[in-house]
Amino acid sequence: MSLFAIQDDLRKSVDKQQLQQWLKIDSKRAYRDLIVDWLGIVLALAAVSLCQSWYTFVLAFFAIGFCQYALFILGHDALHGSFLHDRKMNDGIARWLIYGPMLMGFDDGKRNHLEHHKLLGSSIDPDRYLHTLSNKNSRLDFFLFLIGAKTFWKTVLKVTPFGKMLQAREGAKISAPTGDAGAGAKVAAEATVSRESVESSVPKNTELGADDQVQSPNSSGVPVSVLLTQYIKQRLPVFVWQPVLIGSMFLLGLPWWSYLVLWIAPIYVCVFCADEIRAFCDHAVPMMPDDKADDMRLVTYVPSFIEATVFSPHNMNYHAEHHLWPKLPYYNRPMAHAAIKSRREITVRNSYVAFLIRLTGALPLGENESANLKESNFKKSSSKESATGTTRKDAVNDEKTAENGSGALWSLPF
Repeated sequence: MSLFAIQDDLRKSVDKQQLQQWLKIDSKRAYRDLIVDWLGIVLALAAVSLCQSWYTFVLAFFAIGFCQYALFILGHDALHGSFLHDRKMNDGIARWLIYGPMLMGFDDGKRNHLEHHKLLGSSIDPDRYLHTLSNKNSRLDFFLFLIGAKTFWKTVLKVTPFGKMLQAREGAKISAPTGDAGAGAKVAAEATVSRESVESSVPKNTELGADDQVQSPNSSGVPVSVLLTQYIKQRLPVFVWQPVLIGSMFLLGLPWWSYLVLWIAPIYVCVFCADEIRAFCDHAVPMMPDDKADDMRLVTYVPSFIEATVFSPHNMNYHAEHHLWPKLPYYNRPMAHAAIKSRREITVRNSYVAFLIRLTGALPLGENESANLKESNFKKSSSKESATGTTRKDAVNDEKTAENGSGALWSLPF
């Protein structure tokens, strides 16, 4: 069964009245969290200005970075229109108080992110390079990915108007996604088809809402000058905020390099790298080739408080639930998790760090290998073992069992 069909089946399993309760937006809660996250940044800057030493700069670096990432996740809800009731306020707050200060464009981020929701599990998902294992299937490649070196420029480019042009060019010839295996309609992975024919097989995601349906990027004929104008216009909040931030640090008596150390660097480490890692973990399946894992990319984490602060603030760890109902506000995701956590279509893991450590130990995987969570580490197995009873679903079930402590998998405290 394709991931599209799996998601549709899971959505139908939830009572409509219950879903309506989950979808209720609490604007007061949203404003409160926005203020708290910004207050954390202000207090960190004030503290380091009063006591300027290397350790206060280090503490401020992480305090600011974690608050920046928490703001970024609030902005993620705004991409789906589920941050504030009023759509103009929702978008305006996100542009000016979240994305602008952190050098980001709201509209391009929204375009890319909604495409990801529409196309998860297919070869034309714009974020697929983050989720797959083939492009990071060695310890060196995986390390370079974890520090942002492998994906930085591609991720930055895709959330600009130029990203639409890149997608249009790359989408001309793509690999077809696997079809419904239950019906025997598996399309050869090597087959190339037009982007339009692939998208026509993807059902419309009604959970996105009428205002959030996105069109396929088609900017191949748009002059570069027009794209550049769009880029500048969408980043007006960026250009306004940066002098304000630099001036504020100057007024606090901080050194000239504080803007780089206490604002730009935390964005890279605590927002960009942390989010790339989270995005990988939220859809990664330790299996090769990549397309065989596409029906198992619904993953949720139940991490410790520290891990949640670093990788998934504001309940971003409930990621399978988010994909099933993208407009579900972040504070209501735990209720959705309680309702569907026992479904075998969803993989539940306890720790981002433990998953990354064990995956690193298992690399590289062979062309037809999967890494099953058993005993003290990943155990590699060939996909040919299905004849003896080991299937891809068994690998996911082994992972669930081990992560929940039923097997002697690991002794780490997470």
